[in-house]
Amino acid sequence: MKKVAIVTGSAQGIGKAAVRRIAKDGMDVVIADLNYEKALEVAQEIIEEYHVKALAIKVDVADEESVKEMINEVVKAFGTVDVLVNNAAMGSKTKNFEDFSKADWDLIMNINFMSVVNCCKHIIPLFKAKRSGKIINVSSMAGFTGGELASPMYSAAKAAVISVTKTLAKQLGPHGVTANAIAPSTVITEMTEGFDYDVSAVALGRFAKPEDMGDVIAFLASDDSRYITGATIHVNGGTIML
Repeated sequence: MKKVAIVTGSAQGIGKAAVRRIAKDGMDVVIADLNYEKALEVAQEIIEEYHVKALAIKVDVADEESVKEMINEVVKAFGTVDVLVNNAAMGSKTKNFEDFSKADWDLIMNINFMSVVNCCKHIIPLFKAKRSGKIINVSSMAGFTGGELASPMYSAAKAAVISVTKTLAKQLGPHGVTANAIAPSTVITEMTEGFDYDVSAVALGRFAKPEDMGDVIAFLASDDSRYITGATIHVNGGTIML
């Protein structure tokens, strides 16, 4: 039986690149996104190109009940889940710290961090029961640097993703489950349009493409990463070197 991967926010950008690459590697996939029409288009593309099963599901990852329903629907359709990629996020430009409202903080923290909490909370019982599973969280370089153009909420949320990934790795390791993260730098996607980034800071001399992230996510989703857990892989073209 083929393995099954859920990728949130996979109707475009990094998520789309990841779900396509995972499907290319032979897994059945779930395109989980708030934009159901776009998710349906991606699912159809994957079915035609890679001849695997691809299911589009509308989900609001910031809503715990919506996430619970999504996972139940996936299990009903496929019987199991093997990989969860928490990619869904919202970009947020910076301004003076004191000018952000509580509503600003709640919005970005809910979408960029609590979405990870929601998805993990409802996939963990399944992974524990089968004593296997992979959790892959998409963080950001901003989670380490505080970000130059990203808002403080965005940077804080992405730092929280890195921290919770380590907690998940420690708690789930004894159950045969791994948890890792990637920390992209600037990726040219719909979410980063309008940001004024400086490419001279990138050692490789170019900004990332979604596929640069998708390939690393697919590696973490594969059996080749079986002894990696609690790690954050910096996929930043040498923008920062830690």
